[in-house]
Amino acid sequence: MIENKRVQYLIVVLLFITVNLISFFTQQRINVNDGKGWDGVEYFEIAKKFSEGKEISGPSPLVYRLGTPFLASIIDKNDLLNGFFIANLAANFLSLLLIFAYLKIYLKNFYVIIALLIFCLFHWMCNTRFIYYYPSITDPWGLAFLLSGLILIEKYRRDKSNVNIFFLCLIIFTGVLFREFVLIIPIAFLFVNNPFDKKDLFFINLRKLFSEDKIKFLPLVAGGAGVLVTRLVSENTATDYSFLKTVVYFIYNKSLTQYIHAWFFAVGPAIALLVYFYKEIFRFVFENQYMLILLAGAFVLSFTGGSDTGRLILWFIPLILLFEGRVIEDNIPILSKPFLIICIISFQIFSMKALITIPQPITNPDMVTPPSITQMKDVDLSNIISSIRNLDPLPLSFFKYFLAVVFLLMLLRYYNWKQNNVVN
Repeated sequence: MIENKRVQYLIVVLLFITVNLISFFTQQRINVNDGKGWDGVEYFEIAKKFSEGKEISGPSPLVYRLGTPFLASIIDKNDLLNGFFIANLAANFLSLLLIFAYLKIYLKNFYVIIALLIFCLFHWMCNTRFIYYYPSITDPWGLAFLLSGLILIEKYRRDKSNVNIFFLCLIIFTGVLFREFVLIIPIAFLFVNNPFDKKDLFFINLRKLFSEDKIKFLPLVAGGAGVLVTRLVSENTATDYSFLKTVVYFIYNKSLTQYIHAWFFAVGPAIALLVYFYKEIFRFVFENQYMLILLAGAFVLSFTGGSDTGRLILWFIPLILLFEGRVIEDNIPILSKPFLIICIISFQIFSMKALITIPQPITNPDMVTPPSITQMKDVDLSNIISSIRNLDPLPLSFFKYFLAVVFLLMLLRYYNWKQNNVVN
């Protein structure tokens, strides 16, 4: 086991450099709207207005995500896409260090943590690789602020200092200027004292929620202030947009099959670990109830937040990695079987598309073919995303993931049974 912290961080940094070098030399930028992509067109326009000193206007909710376009305009106003890339590259590096620090709070095995970080770095839709394909996005800084908030929550649990509250307020206020989903952190922070208890009326201790540490409401106030600032400095030109209408639309139009498929897509067949050891995860979450709120937020936001469900789920990659890490560390005798390890790693490599570059999209939905857990060649982007434009191939893709997960569940059941018989 590598105990030296400097060596550990050096290994993490070298992994980051490796993935970025591979992406730099192999990945082509998206060919939609001159490399700006879809939503990126609006972010690019916001950055352009910042660089020209003009008033900020655009369609809601994109116009309120000011942080990354502002950074891009400062970094390189002559090449704004390059400005976006550099800003997001910095966010990705910071996020990796933060996620490593967060995992180390609960996980002790360095090799397990490195394996989880490799999953995060090589997943084709995680930010490290994705910015080489689609630089004008705002997710990377949102994730960096979310991770900062998670670490500060843990610091507050160990030292209920007003200093930690102050920095959490600062992080939340700044974070919502980049992405509004950062607001999930101060909401989760309200449950830092573990108010849920089956012994209490309606299973919640209201005193722990409202009376103890009233100062814990300040980060939520700071988040609200940040949202207000974005509304004051930006003009919404999309008169037909409504958050509630968007939520209702996806509730009625996103099928359960699409949604489960997106979880398969985001986590990979290794989701079998979370399913099989769900009781251990529930116990862990109940001991850390702010995570329960984050988990609920992950389910709600990924279902109602948009069509790109897989990427919405990956906003909560810190929780996914943490749960997987806890399961692995607590079940080493079962999960250390060579055949099981080979199957999990193989399935994950194919699912993460670790061996292909991110392909270009096409405009003809009739050309969309079934996405595949085993796709190993450069194909249309629509073939490998979780939200398929032409829904006809969805059942086949879902079935492939389902078979892989069931196969892993059967292996886990077998090795668990074998381990119990040996012990007995």
